[in-house]
Amino acid sequence: MAEFYYMYVVACADGSLYTGYATDVERRVSEHNGSPRGARYTRARRPVTLVATARFTSRHEAMAAEFHFKRLARAEKDALLARAAEQPLEDVLAKRFDLRAHDDPSQTDSVGDPNTVS
Repeated sequence: MAEFYYMYVVACADGSLYTGYATDVERRVSEHNGSPRGARYTRARRPVTLVATARFTSRHEAMAAEFHFKRLARAEKDALLARAAEQPLEDVLAKRFDLRAHDDPSQTDSVGDPNTVS
């Protein structure tokens, strides 16, 4: 069985967004809401609500998407999340950040690497 990696976005009680990556988003959101394993940022801003997820075939892709998404201004994040209501978030992110599309095996893992200079 193939394992997928997810970048996820949650809305915090104070209106801020938190972005992370996980293999089990449901478990991770539950940790954010009621476990000491939740991120320090979200522990002070509970409850959190899942806003969106993007599925990737490698941890590297999920982490690269998270890296790029976290560096956007809030208005840009909101615009991408609005587009994700019409199409999968991973496709929206792939277009915005020139990341490999989740279903295109012809691309290499180095695409979207935050350490690669274009």
